[in-house]
Amino acid sequence: MIFPWTIHNHRALTRINAATPAPAEPLPTWVAVSGSGPLNFALANNARADGTFRPEALVEQMGGGRFDLQDPAQVDLYLHGYRRGWSFLLGEPRAAASLLVTKIALASEAHALGFGLSNWPGGLAGTRRPVDVFTPDLNLWKPVCWILLGAGIWVSRPILRRGAILWLVMVFGVAVTLAAYGYARLFLQSAPFLFLFQAAAIVALVSRLRAPAALRAAVLAGAALAAALTLELAVAAAHPRNFRATGSVDPMTGKLLQDAAVNLVPVP
Repeated sequence: MIFPWTIHNHRALTRINAATPAPAEPLPTWVAVSGSGPLNFALANNARADGTFRPEALVEQMGGGRFDLQDPAQVDLYLHGYRRGWSFLLGEPRAAASLLVTKIALASEAHALGFGLSNWPGGLAGTRRPVDVFTPDLNLWKPVCWILLGAGIWVSRPILRRGAILWLVMVFGVAVTLAAYGYARLFLQSAPFLFLFQAAAIVALVSRLRAPAALRAAVLAGAALAAALTLELAVAAAHPRNFRATGSVDPMTGKLLQDAAVNLVPVP
């Protein structure tokens, strides 16, 4: 599927090399999808990295955002970022371990997202980190999510092998998170799969109820929740929510920087 784009990249990079007089180092012309992998690895793994997408950590070496193939410092960062990143990870193991844990913690904010358009119980006040999705300030649902997930995996032990390919996909997502940034959207991709385990835990819990009154109460609670979420959707469609967004501002235009963190708060 990526082969046609590889050919496109090869032709474009060949033209760039040919049009650049005396480059510090020619760009490799055969790349699978994008040539920015080394740069992103260096940006994500350095002493100033905080687990989020922060280009300013090394942007001063990129000429203020303008890439110059004749600048050895910029070309080294763009082409040999993997070496720079690994130098930090292996050279400062304690700082590297703290950074990797932070990335996983940030990505796991995806599981703080709750129910409905009100995002209950986390609410609608939160942060949209750079190049990521909204996550609530209140993480009330995240521990419940992890407890249900663990319980669901436990009760699903006999059939876990059937989902081996999905486990591999999740492991791949964790590996990408550790190598790059703590994007909640990366963990959110596997959320539908995790919902199945959480549902299995709830089903197992309800199935242990023996009293008819308790079973009826559980069924009524589920039906009431579904009805409430449907009603909320209808109300929100008729009366959309407004939000106040704050964050870093471009001094030239006065507009919010889209590549920076944005804080969101619902307003009446």
